[in-house]
Amino acid sequence: MQNLLRSVQNMKPSQPSQPSAASNQRQQTAAANPPSPPSGAARASEGPERAFKPSGQAIDAIRGQVSKNWNFDSGRKDANSMVVEIRIEVARDHQVIKAEIDPQYLPRYRSDSAFRASADAAIRAIMRSSPLQLLPQEFTADTYEKWRTIVFKFDPRDMF
Repeated sequence: MQNLLRSVQNMKPSQPSQPSAASNQRQQTAAANPPSPPSGAARASEGPERAFKPSGQAIDAIRGQVSKNWNFDSGRKDANSMVVEIRIEVARDHQVIKAEIDPQYLPRYRSDSAFRASADAAIRAIMRSSPLQLLPQEFTADTYEKWRTIVFKFDPRDMF
């Protein structure tokens, strides 16, 4: 039994060894340049937190539907500055689940009553246009996770 204890004690290092300068250099290099993933590794893709960017044709189709429902005073002197992006969450059947102002516009939304009125009118226009008539070749059931959140830009210069 005592021989076994001596064997175990001999196996344990008495003091932690100090890494050599070369070892430190290898560790720093490895930390600065992590290994690249294997060629077959999964890559990050679009998801619910990232908005889908529809083609120009798809945007035009949405614009045609929504502009009919957008009550906007295009004669305002500051009409061209009323550009706002709306994040639209769409169900599989193209019903609009939610429409809200893109966060980058919230400070102006809170402080500018004319802008707020314009942005609210944009949200109402989207809700009135539900269900959206989306291009079937671009908005397929197989790619729903990519297009369920769409950012749509309301720009008076493009809408009328």
